[in-house]
Amino acid sequence: MKREKRAQKYWGSVRFYRHLIVGSVLGGLLLSTSLAVFWGVENRQLKSAAPVSVEQERALAPMQMVLPDGAAAEGAEIAYQNAHPALYAEKRDFAFAPDREKTVYLTFDDGPTQRTGEILDILDRYGVKATFFVVYRDDEASKEMYREIVARGHTIGVHSASHDYGKVYQSVDSYLDDFDQMYQQIYEVTGVRPDLFRFPGGSVNAYNMDLYQEIIAEMLRRGFVYYDWNVGSGDTMRGATAGTIADRVVEGMPEKRGIVLLHDSANKLQTVQALSRIIERLQGQGYSFAPLDRTVRPCTFAYKPE
Repeated sequence: MKREKRAQKYWGSVRFYRHLIVGSVLGGLLLSTSLAVFWGVENRQLKSAAPVSVEQERALAPMQMVLPDGAAAEGAEIAYQNAHPALYAEKRDFAFAPDREKTVYLTFDDGPTQRTGEILDILDRYGVKATFFVVYRDDEASKEMYREIVARGHTIGVHSASHDYGKVYQSVDSYLDDFDQMYQQIYEVTGVRPDLFRFPGGSVNAYNMDLYQEIIAEMLRRGFVYYDWNVGSGDTMRGATAGTIADRVVEGMPEKRGIVLLHDSANKLQTVQALSRIIERLQGQGYSFAPLDRTVRPCTFAYKPE
């Protein structure tokens, strides 16, 4: 009887999801090697440009990390599991569909800004749908952009409320507080309950290396799905131009599917200028475009355990 109770307590717990993550990591060692090589090149290229901005370092945080073997105290786990009791994805039946051949998922982080409206107009022109991982803004122009993203048939997801890495990744509780603020903003403004999200800096970065297992486990337990990326645009790099951004995306596109990291923050005019080139060149190579949804198998970073 005690064994049955322990088993019931284990299933669906943070410890269960943590073990699931570790198992997935071990199963993805081959993928982790290729990603480590790719991101090692990205980081070397980034650091060769002087000076390197904080934004760049955060966007391309170290991709080869050791899984922490420490776990939060059981009491702390219970505490954050009880926080924000309404913060759960809607329960619905779904399954990851088979990967679509030659499919591109354009994703834009850090909006909305005036760049977002320009990007939406370009996407409309080509009949392309994309995904926007948004940050918290409370002005009327930004709220209108949230609504426009949804009205034009794109996916809207949570990125961060503050986008302050030091604040967001202080603890699991601080991550949940930040996430909930952005989640509620999207729901109140658009009526959409977003169930997709992207971690600021990616799922594992220099700011959350001691917490990422617990945060990922808790977000999975609550039913949310997160997406990293396998194609970097380099649009946060010093000296990036529309031409270099387009080249990096097109030349880095996998044969089967690519989840592309782009940004629609206010200073990313070069991203807007690159977008038409990206779409036209990839369409010319036979790629199609689609927004992310819960049927799309997530692209997540894999890491080599110690």
